[in-house]
Amino acid sequence: MLNNMISIGMDGWMADFGEYLPMDAVLKYSSGKEYHNKYPVEWARLNFEAVKASSKKVVYFMRAGFLGSTRFCPAFWTGDQNVDWSFSDGLPTVIPAMTSSSLCGVRHIHFDIGGYTSLFWMKRTPELFMRWTEIAAFSPVMRTHQTNRPVSNIQFDSNHDILRHFSKMANMHVLLIDYLKVEFKKAIDENLPVVKHLALNYPEDPESWQIKYQYLLGNDILVAPVLKKKTRKWKVFLPRREKWVHLWTEKMFSGGWIEIDAPLGEPPVFVRLGSEFLEKILAASRDVQELR
Repeated sequence: MLNNMISIGMDGWMADFGEYLPMDAVLKYSSGKEYHNKYPVEWARLNFEAVKASSKKVVYFMRAGFLGSTRFCPAFWTGDQNVDWSFSDGLPTVIPAMTSSSLCGVRHIHFDIGGYTSLFWMKRTPELFMRWTEIAAFSPVMRTHQTNRPVSNIQFDSNHDILRHFSKMANMHVLLIDYLKVEFKKAIDENLPVVKHLALNYPEDPESWQIKYQYLLGNDILVAPVLKKKTRKWKVFLPRREKWVHLWTEKMFSGGWIEIDAPLGEPPVFVRLGSEFLEKILAASRDVQELR
């Protein structure tokens, strides 16, 4: 790893397949069954020690883990979702996957934009890819994947509309850099995740505990992604302790349930009124909306 990857100039990689220790493996001091859960921790440690030995700035990420993995891996991703809208293994599942991982101690979590698993008739649609991109813009890491069948699936540059939408969301993500840097540092200092379930910040609000398909990006940005196709309005729950500013219209809302317009390119995103980054985030939104 040190000689064949870092020394040739690689800045990072997907450290995949850490979970695949066969249960019937024969090890020197243990069995595959006994060592199965320890294996991904050692896989993370191997990557960690190789990077440490190089003294270079390198980022790698994994999907497998067990107790202790977060000490050795800087970021995780949510695995191989289907390229569809299903609530069993498609686009919607990345939200509870991120929040549950975060509750387990994962500070930085993300996903493959557009999903990965494409089987038989199951292929990405432009709308699916664009909605997935919107979530990624408001997550710790924004990263695409071409799927297991690249030729059969649309990509970020497959047509002008997708590319324009992707450019807008990518620019939004980049313009959040100052906010994300602060939240990343806070996550390390406080040992808390960047992607948070609402109940972490608003435990006194009973409805916050029930929310499954929204999340907080840091402390100040609330994201409520559109998770159904051909949908241009979306119901959003806003914690009642705060007032919230809609990112795209800059209208202010009190806490509770609301319904908001959510065309492609304007996912339901709100900024906490008291945030020190409020004006900077709103200015970023104005900038990307001027892109053509």
